[in-house]
Amino acid sequence: MTHNAASPSQNSSTEMDGRRTGEVIRRSANYHPSVWDDFFIVSGPGRMEPNPDVEMRVRVLKSEVQMMLKNATNKPLEEMILIDALQRLGVAYLFENEINEALQSVYAEHVNCNINNGVTDDLYTVALSFRLLRQQGYHISSDVFKKFKDEKGEFKTMLTNDARALLCFYEALHLRVKEEDILEEALTFSTKHLKSMLPYLNAPLAQQVKNSLETPLHKGMPRLEARRYISVYEADVARHASLLELAKLDFNLLQALHQREISDISRWWKEINLASKLPFARDRLAEVCV
Repeated sequence: MTHNAASPSQNSSTEMDGRRTGEVIRRSANYHPSVWDDFFIVSGPGRMEPNPDVEMRVRVLKSEVQMMLKNATNKPLEEMILIDALQRLGVAYLFENEINEALQSVYAEHVNCNINNGVTDDLYTVALSFRLLRQQGYHISSDVFKKFKDEKGEFKTMLTNDARALLCFYEALHLRVKEEDILEEALTFSTKHLKSMLPYLNAPLAQQVKNSLETPLHKGMPRLEARRYISVYEADVARHASLLELAKLDFNLLQALHQREISDISRWWKEINLASKLPFARDRLAEVCV
């Protein structure tokens, strides 16, 4: 099949004609029509309206979780585990003040332990506090991990006996900065051993390790990570029922809000007929909102 392409002289002639008439000449993009059509307009109202009963339940659950945080005061590890769960489940924004105060206390304890040479030898505790505090903007030296090396300068093989601690270590290492060689070494070490032990791990830890190796927490999209972690947390025997329910309801409420937003935007887009007024632009409203 032979295609007739316009010659450079023809293109130049068209452009000159356009300049004479003052018309802006644009190439035809021939984009495919949107696959969504009127989906968000037709299915929008009704099922996405706010539910007062659900919102009341969220308030009750929020109070219960606040009490959990209060009861964890002066129990640093328990407090950090709870904060980590709040952040992973995507509901930390509901408890910003409580989390800020808790991490200030954790940092003060960290500084005090460093001064008195009393930093714990538990890898899980050190790695979790390192990640939570760095995420919050506190300056935490990578030297806290030196104690986990042997006399040859290599990370101790005994660290591979605890997959949960090693995973926590691996997640913390993604907050490293330039010239932190010990963290680069640790990342190689933890990645290698997590991959080797993955086939032998039980759920939900196996799924959590698999997810983290694919997309480390620090590099993931918070809302997608929250959806993924809800399933992991639900299978955890140490889960808090109130926190799990709060995370599910909050996720659904936020999804409903996004759906109402795209329904309103889609209706506005259609009413003013922007797709025909901007033929050189893609009619991809749903993708843009995502």
